Amino acid sequence: MKKRFLILISLALLVLITLCSCEVIGTQGADSSEASTDETQTESNTAADTTPENNDDNNDGNENSGEQPQTPTENGTAATFAELKAHVIGRTKNITITADIIINETLYVTDDITITATENHTLTRDPAFAGDIFVIGEDAEGENPIILDRLAILTLKPAEGVTLTVDGNSANTTVTVAGSAFFLTNSAKLNVYDGVAIVNHTKLGNARLSESNPYFLDYPLKAGGAAVLITDGAFNMYGGTVSNCHVNNKDEKTVATEEQSAGFDNSSCGGAVYSHGTFNMYGGTISNCSAARGGAVYDYRIVNIYGGTLDSNSAAVYGGGVYMANSQYTNSVIGNDGSGNAVLFSQNSCKNSGGAIYMSHQSTIHVMGNATFKGNTAGSNGGAINAAGELIVTYATFTENSAVSKGGAIYAYYSKREFSPRVVRIDGGLFEKNSADRGGAICFADSGDVTRGAIGKIGTVSFTENKAVETDGYGNGGALYLTGKSTVTFTASPTFAKNSAASGGGAIFVTGASTVDCSSNDITLTFTECSATKNGGAIYAYTDTVLTLPKLVFTDNTAGGNGGAMYVSQSAEVTVYGASAFDGNTAKKGGAIYATSSGIDEGADSTSLIFNGVATFKNNQASEEGGAVYLTSKGLLTFNASSEFTSNSSTAKTGGAIYVVSEGTVLKFNATSTFSKNSANTKGGAIYATTGSTTVFNAQTTFSENTAVDDGGAVYISKATFKNDEEAQNAKLIFTSNSSTEGGGGAMYITESTVNLGIIEFTLNSSKGNGGAMYVYTDSIVNIDTITASNNDSAKYGGFMYISGAATMNINSITATGNEATNGGAIYITKTNTSLTINAGSFSQNTATTTPTDVDCDNGGHSIWSNSSGAKLYIKIASVTFPEGTVQGKGTYTEIQ
Repeated sequence: MKKRFLILISLALLVLITLCSCEVIGTQGADSSEASTDETQTESNTAADTTPENNDDNNDGNENSGEQPQTPTENGTAATFAELKAHVIGRTKNITITADIIINETLYVTDDITITATENHTLTRDPAFAGDIFVIGEDAEGENPIILDRLAILTLKPAEGVTLTVDGNSANTTVTVAGSAFFLTNSAKLNVYDGVAIVNHTKLGNARLSESNPYFLDYPLKAGGAAVLITDGAFNMYGGTVSNCHVNNKDEKTVATEEQSAGFDNSSCGGAVYSHGTFNMYGGTISNCSAARGGAVYDYRIVNIYGGTLDSNSAAVYGGGVYMANSQYTNSVIGNDGSGNAVLFSQNSCKNSGGAIYMSHQSTIHVMGNATFKGNTAGSNGGAINAAGELIVTYATFTENSAVSKGGAIYAYYSKREFSPRVVRIDGGLFEKNSADRGGAICFADSGDVTRGAIGKIGTVSFTENKAVETDGYGNGGALYLTGKSTVTFTASPTFAKNSAASGGGAIFVTGASTVDCSSNDITLTFTECSATKNGGAIYAYTDTVLTLPKLVFTDNTAGGNGGAMYVSQSAEVTVYGASAFDGNTAKKGGAIYATSSGIDEGADSTSLIFNGVATFKNNQASEEGGAVYLTSKGLLTFNASSEFTSNSSTAKTGGAIYVVSEGTVLKFNATSTFSKNSANTKGGAIYATTGSTTVFNAQTTFSENTAVDDGGAVYISKATFKNDEEAQNAKLIFTSNSSTEGGGGAMYITESTVNLGIIEFTLNSSKGNGGAMYVYTDSIVNIDTITASNNDSAKYGGFMYISGAATMNINSITATGNEATNGGAIYITKTNTSLTINAGSFSQNTATTTPTDVDCDNGGHSIWSNSSGAKLYIKIASVTFPEGTVQGKGTYTEIQ
């Protein structure tokens, strides 16, 4: 361009010198010769009568020869093409269209011209005319008006209430149209206002562009722009409509094939507008336009949509509304701060990615507050926006957008190794009723050929009623889906309400070694009424992912499978630093949380879930196990701050609050915890621990008013370990008013397990079966340092404790008072090889209501009753007191020293 400009300047100087020489020669000739008076008069009259209408040849000749142009006329009217052409060539400043006009050749705009109308009129392409209708910025010889200190500007502005139509007549053309309605070059400008309608333009080639690339475009053969093609300049759309404009809109398969060959996809980009300059839209509508890329607009430099509507545009491949190929040198803006017109992208579509907007990795867009994306669709990814570049969204609205594969509203991914990952930042806004197979609202991913994923930042955003629908075989992440080592940071407090997934993660699904964190622990993530047909009603964390979370609120989330609020699996690491509240969540297993390490490789890290802030679980429900929490398969669940489990329930099976199962699974309480009013339909009203699992209490834990229909009103332990860590032997467990309504062990039921605890208090626990507070059974080994048992009762045997089935019970010190049963007011021991050792303590006011006739009741009450000749009782008699003398039964009784 610089070279061409210098050549033109040189030519202009040469012409100027020549003219000056001619003027001198002409003056000398006038002095020495005579001129005809009649000829002179005729020339004078001709010059006086010159108008734009009859000065076509003279004007062109002057401009092309370099003569100083005549001063343009201020105003003119045009009822015919000849009149319009004459005004344009003559550079009439204001041209009023007074009739419908057929355009049969190109009009070249080389100055600042305004075309208007006071009544409805149409400029229509002749059916046999294939070229550009208006060329703005050069003349018919390709000369640049800037050389003459003129900037070419065409303004279309009819009177208020009047429509001026530029009609491409695409339904009636008899030739292959290779021109645009408006062609801009050499810094030219096109201004369009309300009342202008640019319609029915179809372009199937390029009249002015070729492989020689005279306009220095990056990809000249792809340039479409049936309405407007900008090689250099600006199109400012203040109002009006652009509709039914199309370029070489081949199908996706054809485009993919042609990409492998030279000159592929001729004029395929930008159905309405192709911009290698600047496109500013302040108002108006672009609708029903199509192309292979950029159904409405293809931008290779700058596009700003401050106001207006893009509706029902489509692309055979990418970018149903806008395709942004390259805007890395400036931020393109969509929307405004509220001071201008609203922006609406609606019902735009593409067969691949970016239903409304497709951003390449070199692009940057700022979407502002009054922008709305509604009902846009993509056949693959990004129902509204496909973002490989940098995207900033400030309080915009995305609603009812959809994608067949990923990102119902936005698909963000890291696509190029040579570029730093571009950040997608959602500062605020509303995402509502969007849908996709993965990430109903937003998907963060890699492109498959790189080793890292997208980077996202999410602020005060509302995610409501977004869906992950199983259209591509997954159905995960109702609102957000992260994969491919992507990272999302929450910078403020978003809300997730009524989002759903056909499979997992009703609100958020995280996989592929991706990371979720937060910029501050004061942030709160709120999840309400989210659901998953399978697992993870709100959150699903999977496969080596790391989640570092702030405050959490989960309310009324549901999973048809497991984990009503959270599902954590396969070496995922979840750490919660803020306070968390789980209320009213439901699932098949783990009403609030399901954590498992199943499926990991041997030696891989276990799944871990750590709460460093206060955690509360209330009114959560599981139809099977684990009303609040289900922990299995080497999962690790740790509470480093206080925790509270209240009114959680297992409606059909076990573990009203927590179910812990399988070898290597660990549940640990390192701070004060409370279990109250939890219930199970069978066993373990608060906790059910089984099959090799370990539960550790390193701080005071209280169990109160928990119930189980069968065994273990508060705790049921089977083939598991309950313990304190060595440094926490003084951690106290308190059991108050727990009950088993039909089974045994009102507080604890222990079978085939190992229990090593420091201090336990049992008060007012009860069972309809054996063991008002404790039932120790079948090869269990129980070591407790200090027990206080008072006012517990059993409808059968062992008011405080029932021991049977070759279990071993070792108590260092016990105080048992006011316990009651039919036999063994405090303790009942039975079965061969069952043993009880007591090193110190006292028994008082314990009562057995009935006694076999062959036993001396000694004042009517028993503290310890043995009903098996094989049972063994070891008591350090010097340190244990029985005020009522109440050791009775058939077993072996040994006094130890």
